[in-house]
Amino acid sequence: KMSKSKGNTIIIFQSDKALKKQIMSIETDSTPLEDPKDPDTCNVFGIYKLLASKDEVAQMRKNYEAGGYGYGHAKKALYELVLNTFEKERALFTIIWKILMNLMLP
Repeated sequence: KMSKSKGNTIIIFQSDKALKKQIMSIETDSTPLEDPKDPDTCNVFGIYKLLASKDEVAQMRKNYEAGGYGYGHAKKALYELVLNTFEKERALFTIIWKILMNLMLP
């Protein structure tokens, strides 16, 4: 669960570094790395399944339930999925942003 004081949205158009920091800060429980985890109670998995294919979701569920898969692994997978899913939109946003910034310069 993401802290309410930080907001509860992932800003996909921020820099890669800021996006990664935001995703890596998603709150998770303290289940040890080696223990199985319940994907249905995990916010990282909840977001992941909104963007991933059925096969990717099934594999992630297996990873959680098998143990030996930490929340850090899941957060990195979510980060990569967000980058891949919104690659074109993020590139277009960057171009438009640069154009707008150039127009605003005196």
